[in-house]
Amino acid sequence: MKDNAFSYARTSDEGMARAYAMPILGAHHLCVNGNHERFDMRMSAVRGLSTTAGSLAYSTEVRVVLEPARTHYLVLIVFAGRAVFGYRGGYVDARISDVLALSPEQAAELTLSADCALRIVRINPALVRHRIATLVPGAAGETVVFEPRSCALGGASDAVTKSVRRLLSDLPEDPFRPASERSFVDWLVRHQPNQFSRRLGDPAYADGIVPFAKVVMPLEQKELSEHAAELGVGEADLDAAFVRETGASAAEYLAGAARRKRRWFRRRG
Repeated sequence: MKDNAFSYARTSDEGMARAYAMPILGAHHLCVNGNHERFDMRMSAVRGLSTTAGSLAYSTEVRVVLEPARTHYLVLIVFAGRAVFGYRGGYVDARISDVLALSPEQAAELTLSADCALRIVRINPALVRHRIATLVPGAAGETVVFEPRSCALGGASDAVTKSVRRLLSDLPEDPFRPASERSFVDWLVRHQPNQFSRRLGDPAYADGIVPFAKVVMPLEQKELSEHAAELGVGEADLDAAFVRETGASAAEYLAGAARRKRRWFRRRG
């Protein structure tokens, strides 16, 4: 089933499997290492303004060779099984909750176990350039080059984990999706080693706290203290961060977000 924003596919044909995975993996070659007779591929993808996020799983061990002529960033998150990422000069062995980012034109080879399930986020480079220019003075227009190392996504209550889940599950017209995209990219450039890592500083400052909080807090009705604890900061620090960055307290932002959400639902009938 497929439309302009959402696609889903399942196939036992190796040629079709490659074609169906193109929206999230980009150009690649697929080699089945395991039992060809048991081969089965499942994928889904949701396309937003700046990202395409989806899931991908194969029923048997496969090798995926990503072509270097890639224009988008590719972020791979291991949700089950094991994935070995091969680079020129080395390998990264990734397990559950490990995250690995590939820069445009970065060649890589993936060996996925039969029980491996990936969540993949394909990111428009314009969004990454915009966020790094916002976070690092003087970095406007530069391409972020990620090192071949993995980092951990975190627990299910982690703010960025919720952003990923939102990217994978919500429709592109969701008004909170752009905030989820920005929060995910901000987290990525802070935690996946790159040439700007030393200049990004401590992610606990306002420019790191507030984007996460804007995505996570409207999702659940909780006390402000509970939201702060989930974000790993004190309630006073969270409130001060909102005031410094937005001019309004965290409680005022929550009230405004609730009003915007009600208006959005009313417009959709």
